[in-house]
Amino acid sequence: MKQIFYTIAFLVLILSFSYNSGFSQTNMALYFDGVDSYALAPNSANLNFSNQITVMLWVKTLDNRTAKLVEKETWNSGWTIDQDKWNGWQAGFKDVNGNGYSLQWGDKIPTADKWYHLAMTYDGTTLKFYVDGVLKKDTSVSTTIKLNSEPVSFGSDEGGQKFFYGAIDEVQIWNDALTIEEIIAIKDNYLTSSNIPSSLNWSDLKGYWSFDEAPDSYVIEDKSDFSNDGELYDMNPIVDRIESSIFESENSNLPVSLGQFSAVGQNESVLISWTTFIEINNEKFIVEYSLDGMNYEGIAEIAGAGNSNVPIDYEYVDFSRGDLVYYRLKQKDFDGKTTVSSPVIVNKLAINQLSLISAFISDNQLNVIFNEPLETTFTIDIIELSGKLIYSVSKYSNESNIQISLSDRSFQGIAIMRVTIDGEVFSKKIVLN
Repeated sequence: MKQIFYTIAFLVLILSFSYNSGFSQTNMALYFDGVDSYALAPNSANLNFSNQITVMLWVKTLDNRTAKLVEKETWNSGWTIDQDKWNGWQAGFKDVNGNGYSLQWGDKIPTADKWYHLAMTYDGTTLKFYVDGVLKKDTSVSTTIKLNSEPVSFGSDEGGQKFFYGAIDEVQIWNDALTIEEIIAIKDNYLTSSNIPSSLNWSDLKGYWSFDEAPDSYVIEDKSDFSNDGELYDMNPIVDRIESSIFESENSNLPVSLGQFSAVGQNESVLISWTTFIEINNEKFIVEYSLDGMNYEGIAEIAGAGNSNVPIDYEYVDFSRGDLVYYRLKQKDFDGKTTVSSPVIVNKLAINQLSLISAFISDNQLNVIFNEPLETTFTIDIIELSGKLIYSVSKYSNESNIQISLSDRSFQGIAIMRVTIDGEVFSKKIVLN
């Protein structure tokens, strides 16, 4: 089934970023290499509060080590959520009297390459630590968190030590001690001011980093009202913004399962296409564009299927709006709730150049999609993050869509896919499950 919508077209081009099946909205996370990569958001007055706090995030570790996940901490002040080599996930703070308080989740070493949701709350009398929406530990302590002027650090101790190896997503800091019901309501959904529990105030969300910026951006945007944007360090945003599966939970009740989303140059137009596998209560899609990757404007509304459990392909053709244009999808339910995709990029300067549009794995099959047929011999290497070559194949193809069976491989986890074509190398991080 295909629904096609056109506008007058005028210019073009190409580079896109795609989704794997199952992602219904924003689906990017930050990958930290465990060596020197980290991110910082600067200190701000709105991030300093002492007796009502919730810090939460999604995290997936790739090895067992002592590392920082997110912190605003010194040796005698602030708070942290981190990973301990012997005890796994833990969280705590230091108070004005010089005392430190910490809670460990109690299940020892976490499973590698598995997403966990962590949340620490403190209401002035009780410190609590939740994992996957379950209260793991709590302790009674009536005190005040000691404030500091440190930045919020992601993936390390401010770039000096304790580097995390894995992925982090959806970091939130609230000036409120959220209840277990509020944490559960929030954790499996992309957060907006219109879908938070009625018991919460959006203004109490003091920091929110979802890491869903444009693929080439070194900025990490704070999506709260306080715009405390941060920056990546010793990271390549094109490869270190990886596809995240945190919203694939069976309990998420997602409105749309998105199979792919791309924008590709076609002669003098830009073809925007996407595929849905499942639609629940889906009223419409809104195609939006941006010239800076931050400020978006709607350009078309495409009717959704309402309820569907069969694949549906959608297409929209737009004219060029500049040398570098970002596109994204906003999906709206009949009840007014919306979700937003990560952007894809159309780059006029890349015209007539071979470009890697997408690479994803489905049913043990690697799908690699280029903007035009290859008509040459290519080599695909799959390399562990340690540098070990785990798969290699060379073939001739005159297609733009390469499909390689991976049914005989044993490795699971994050790897680098490297495609070499006539001396040109294209790389992308992939997740082998």
